[in-house]
Amino acid sequence: PAAAADGAESAADALPRGHRLLLVDDDDVVRLVASALLERAGCGVTAVGSGDSALERLSAEPRSWQLLLTDLHMPGLDGLDLAQRVSTIEPGLPTVLLSGNLSDADRARALACGVRALVHKERIAEELLPTVSAVLSGPRTETNGR
Repeated sequence: PAAAADGAESAADALPRGHRLLLVDDDDVVRLVASALLERAGCGVTAVGSGDSALERLSAEPRSWQLLLTDLHMPGLDGLDLAQRVSTIEPGLPTVLLSGNLSDADRARALACGVRALVHKERIAEELLPTVSAVLSGPRTETNGR
């Protein structure tokens, strides 16, 4: 646990501050934990509970987000459907998938939707900040000059 905390702190230090992230998960606890970790690391987080709410926010505030973090399994619009729709609304917006389990079919679909990374929910404290940091620090697409 101490090593995991140290890893999370060093990842928080490496995380570029001031980024606006849109977090989508139907689980209140996951939204709370992920938001707290990201905000403590200096990110601005808007957390919503459904894919439809995320689409509303993206439409209302276009080009305001540097990263989309979305749960895979949600009622209504799931995370991969959301990622696919977002790719047409905001081409180049990087997407990170949050999931407790991912089938081979889901992995293939995630790649096809342009998902950049996966955070396993059971390891969110250890994986979230390093993953977000890596994606935000990675190469940008030409349409994503954020």
